[in-house]
Amino acid sequence: MKSLRLVITAAVLISTSSALAGGFGLPSEEVGLGFGNLSRFSGVRLNWADRDVELVQGLNITIGPPRDNQNARYSGVMLNLIGHAAGSTTGLVLSGIGIGDGDLRGIAVGGIGIGAGNMDGIGLGGLGIGADNLNGIFVGGLGIGANDVTGLVVGGLGVGADDIQGLAIAGLGIGGNDISGIAIGGLGVGGNEMKGIGLGGLGIGGDKMTGIYLGGLGVGGDDLTGVFMGGLGVGGSDLTGLFLGGLGVGGDDLTGGFLGSTIGGNQIDGAAITWAYLKGDHLRGFGTGAYTRTQATTGLTIGIFNSTENLRGVQIGLLNHAANNPRGLKWLPGINAHF
Repeated sequence: MKSLRLVITAAVLISTSSALAGGFGLPSEEVGLGFGNLSRFSGVRLNWADRDVELVQGLNITIGPPRDNQNARYSGVMLNLIGHAAGSTTGLVLSGIGIGDGDLRGIAVGGIGIGAGNMDGIGLGGLGIGADNLNGIFVGGLGIGANDVTGLVVGGLGVGADDIQGLAIAGLGIGGNDISGIAIGGLGVGGNEMKGIGLGGLGIGGDKMTGIYLGGLGVGGDDLTGVFMGGLGVGGSDLTGLFLGGLGVGGDDLTGGFLGSTIGGNQIDGAAITWAYLKGDHLRGFGTGAYTRTQATTGLTIGIFNSTENLRGVQIGLLNHAANNPRGLKWLPGINAHF
């Protein structure tokens, strides 16, 4: 440790000296052990702050913040006390403050955060990570934001991106245009098109959702296909699959199996099981409820009170009403039928 302190002290004195502004290296200014702002160097390089670097390969140690370094290229191990900035970096980057890079490949750890154009590998940002494209494993203390994300991303508060593929976990929520894979949001998950598995502490919402989704309070969307569970309810335009809503399930077109305190839809095809109220314009299949009310029923309904304007099937209940039956058979206890 004492030797390392002496080396760093020497690097600071040399690199900040006006007489040796460009630095020097042993055995040459391009290879070996370098001190100062050597723009092209391979080996072990110590500098106060990088500026207008062209290419550095090996171990690079800096203390101060970089300047005018957007075209720099690095390869190897970068240890930066205040920050790291470059056009492209390949290897391991450890920065006390933050990391800014055009293309970053490897492992990057930024005390405050990481910002990059494209990043492939593993990234850890104390506050957050922002990039155009992320591929790999990334953890942001507060959050992660990018255009395209592929891999495993964890945001302390949230994750937001245009396209997310893989596993995304956020303390509060996840938002994106296209989400494919597994998305877990402490409060919720929202997207335009979602495929895979989603879990939202409060709820999940999307335009088109395919897969398995669970919302603590509810799930809502336009087109839902798969298995959906909402603590309070599930609602959408077109629902296909298996749906469970604590209070109810509702939509325009329902196809599959449905379970909830209340179920409502324009067209219901399949099995609608409720212990309270079932309402639909057209029911084809099987339905239950204390009160079932439809404009047309094709199939079987079981309830305390069943009522339909047009019956093609059987009603079983305390009182059954089929408006299309002949007079005297419209209201019947126990069972009613029309074929």
